[in-house]
Amino acid sequence: MSAINVTDLTYRYPDSYENVFDNLTLTLDTDWKLALTGRNGRGKTTFLRLLCGKLECRQGTIRCPVPLEYFPFAAAEEFDALSALYAARPAMELWKLKREMRGLGLAEEVLERPYRTLSGGERTKLQLAALFSEESAYLLIDEPTNHLDRAGREKLAAYLKGKLGFILVSHDRAFLDACCDHILVFGAEGYTLRRGSFSDWWKDKTAADKAESEQNERLKKQIAAMQKSAERMSGWADKVEASKNKKHKVAGLPPEKGHVGRMAAKMAKRAKVTERRQEKAIEEKSALLKDAEFYGNLKLSPLPFRAQELCSLTHVSAGYGGKDAISDKTLTIGRGERIAVAGANGCGKSTLLKLLAGRIEPREGIVRVPGDLTVSYLPQDVSAISGSVTEYAAAGGAPPALVMAILNKLNFRSSLFEKDISAYSEGQKKKMALAVSLATPAHLYIWDEPLNYIDLVSRIQLEELILQFCPTLLFVEHDAEFCRKIATKTMFL
Repeated sequence: MSAINVTDLTYRYPDSYENVFDNLTLTLDTDWKLALTGRNGRGKTTFLRLLCGKLECRQGTIRCPVPLEYFPFAAAEEFDALSALYAARPAMELWKLKREMRGLGLAEEVLERPYRTLSGGERTKLQLAALFSEESAYLLIDEPTNHLDRAGREKLAAYLKGKLGFILVSHDRAFLDACCDHILVFGAEGYTLRRGSFSDWWKDKTAADKAESEQNERLKKQIAAMQKSAERMSGWADKVEASKNKKHKVAGLPPEKGHVGRMAAKMAKRAKVTERRQEKAIEEKSALLKDAEFYGNLKLSPLPFRAQELCSLTHVSAGYGGKDAISDKTLTIGRGERIAVAGANGCGKSTLLKLLAGRIEPREGIVRVPGDLTVSYLPQDVSAISGSVTEYAAAGGAPPALVMAILNKLNFRSSLFEKDISAYSEGQKKKMALAVSLATPAHLYIWDEPLNYIDLVSRIQLEELILQFCPTLLFVEHDAEFCRKIATKTMFL
């Protein structure tokens, strides 16, 4: 057992006025299979990069007795896969690499192929095999599931469960539960570090947030009642004083100095003392209000369609560059259905979605999409989007104010609205595209991997939204828990 000790770590990026971490202090055991999670922008990747020295720790200390390695790492695109790995990791031993590849279900012939031709999933497995072959290193694994289908995620989770220890960032609940035994959560008010799975933590957090929300509501009611009482007391004292002075002024008498005047002054003084006590009590109650992560519920405006059947594919084939990605596929989408499209990487899932979204034409077969059907399409890759929030929302046909309101509920800081979208993280770009889709009233929502890079709390918000408003939805997603809760049926390719 070894310990990573982080003491008084404070960090902010040179172009930012906000600290990512403020005096962060914690100790991590390198035998833990540690899940690192939290909202987008809370510093998960920053933390990993600080640990392994990719970012300079200017304030505070990080002490680790074992070498740290970061996934993913850069590899030369122009080499074959084996040469690309050796160029990046010259101390790697081939027999150990092949042993790890077998554990990941990766064929040895992959090593002979040009690195640039490997799929995202193949690159992920190959890099992890290379890193785990260096047995002395402690791995910092940053979002390995983004390019893996469901079967690939299950295989990787089983592989990681057999390893001694690592830190893993992922937004897939089932994946984290399958291979991690501790969890570190970066939240709005610090961090939570505990033993157990993500589901254990989420169950406890949900209960704690509910209790905190109820306590906040009680405190707000008490504060409102105190403020109202203080206003009444203040108003009464002022009214008594004003009435007394008015009577004496009308009668041409000097201000009251007798018994009645003394009693009125005494009551006014008592009222002021009571008012000050109430103000102090209000301040104390206000200080008790906690900043739990309550962002409000999302809303969706699905449009009703005139017919039960919205659109369909009949014996359709389509693809790119003279090669079919899908062949002889038939599908009908009925009103209110939520259809998950499933299959291995490269089986044509995105192609099928693009056909129904009108982004490509079929080579054979019939695509029926009525002219009055409004479709809201969310593409898989949004990495190239740019412009201001207002420009991007307007270009997508969504009200900018509504898009920004949705983003706020997805934990988007208002300061981000001042930046060009091209400067956003991948998770922030995905939330931006998703918010535009949510803000667009439609008969049919077509989403291609909507949860890539999206944090777990936001995923759960989307689940609750879909289950509440029941839109007609065709989607591709590798998050098994999301599909289990959302899909009314599954189409396998």
